Amino acid sequence: MSVINKSIVIKAPVSKVFGFVTNPENWTRYVTSLVEVNNLSPDAPKKGSTFKWAYRMMGVKFRGKGTVTDNVKNKRFALSLEGKHPVSETYEFSDKGDGSTELKVKVEYEIPSKVFSAIADKLVVQRLNAIEARNVLEKIKLFCEGT
Repeated sequence: MSVINKSIVIKAPVSKVFGFVTNPENWTRYVTSLVEVNNLSPDAPKKGSTFKWAYRMMGVKFRGKGTVTDNVKNKRFALSLEGKHPVSETYEFSDKGDGSTELKVKVEYEIPSKVFSAIADKLVVQRLNAIEARNVLEKIKLFCEGT
């Protein structure tokens, strides 16, 4: 299992950042490789909500089922993505006290060895995933500070 930990400070209130991150309509806006989210049940994500997803890495499309595993308003939001490329994502939100928010993301993932042969070696996948995590945070920052 590989783990990525990243953080960023966003000049926006924690309620705005949390609202943006947890809104399923935004998930494909800030996760570039996530190309589709549908069948969210119920519509507003809460712990236990499920959805279908599609993710593209290096031209290979993966599909699966997701579950919201944690949703504590303005504190924490977590997802589990089941499929050929299982992923666990946890977002933690901290009010910095000056109108800004520290957002931390932890991504845990495992790629079965037969998938590596289809897309790339392990080091390439790890680097791509680290870049993706950084890009996710930068996009969230851009959207939340820009509006």
